[in-house]
Amino acid sequence: LAGMSSSPSYVLCEKIGEGATSVVHLATKRGHSGDDGGSFPPRYAAKIFRDMDKNKKWFLKEVAALKAVSHRNVMSLVDIVDLDQLEEDSKKKKKQPNGATSCGERPQSESSSSSGPPVASSEASSAIAKILDKPKDGATVLILRLAPNKDLLHYLLEGGAFNDVETRTLFKQVLEGVQACHDAGVVHRDLKPDNLLLDEDYQIMISDFGFSCKTKEKGQRLYRNLGSNGYTAPEVFERKGYDHMVDVWSLGVTLFTLRTGRPPYTKEDDTDYWFRLLVRKRNDTFWRAVEKLAHRQFPEDFKDLVNKMLCPDPVSRVSIGDALQHPYMRLGPDMLSKARLKEAMRNHVTLR
Repeated sequence: LAGMSSSPSYVLCEKIGEGATSVVHLATKRGHSGDDGGSFPPRYAAKIFRDMDKNKKWFLKEVAALKAVSHRNVMSLVDIVDLDQLEEDSKKKKKQPNGATSCGERPQSESSSSSGPPVASSEASSAIAKILDKPKDGATVLILRLAPNKDLLHYLLEGGAFNDVETRTLFKQVLEGVQACHDAGVVHRDLKPDNLLLDEDYQIMISDFGFSCKTKEKGQRLYRNLGSNGYTAPEVFERKGYDHMVDVWSLGVTLFTLRTGRPPYTKEDDTDYWFRLLVRKRNDTFWRAVEKLAHRQFPEDFKDLVNKMLCPDPVSRVSIGDALQHPYMRLGPDMLSKARLKEAMRNHVTLR
């Protein structure tokens, strides 16, 4: 596989995530100290595809997308390594200066103040052994930038809806990341809060490009029925072809969910009352029902942007560029700085 690393080896640590086709482990590069010259090696996410005979196409799609897009709000691909190399490294847990381990573990006295996923545990080796059992293809591991502060779904489940300032700040980053994807010819096809991760500074990183497609030109027609239930644009089910505008629909669902704390509908089916209102453009009825259920009113510019993003006609659906210029997204002084966003995200869970 072109671009696969043959020399750097990584220490594979405990599991930090799992999906339908892959599992993600914490990893560190062997023999590397911290970026600041300290004792702690930089940490990464190692995404291991379970069965390459079955899942190779998703692996290749993700690689193609990650190589095509370079943006601060899009997950970055660090390396592609051989599975056997990780299996060998995972059996060696050498102590580093100041009591740290090769998995980037801090000494006990510092553990309470460190951020990010938990460090390697005694259960890691047995779990890794099961995952790495009889690998069918060596080139099955993507080394990705680590997103230590979980995903937006976590914050929704733990702290509920975001306020307008938080929503605008986060969603602007999402829009800019997706715009970079589309400019590079990448259609994500699975945008949702679960796939919007937060880096060490609580900045958005769009992840999970397994369903993505690297198109040859903007507007290229796609036909595969892919996406997550509750986030898929209606034209995907019509089997007449669709383009990058399906991502705008998914983002409309995401925007609604971030601000209200609940999805706008349950499934893409005419039996779903809320979905039926949207596809039949009964927006006034939809919002009256939403606000009655929520026992509150939402800003008119917020509702207008959601309406434009959840337009059932992809030709009339608002573009990413126009969404960024929409009145609801004109942040001005309401834009949260990096420090204020970090504080807001931490408080979102702890204070509610």
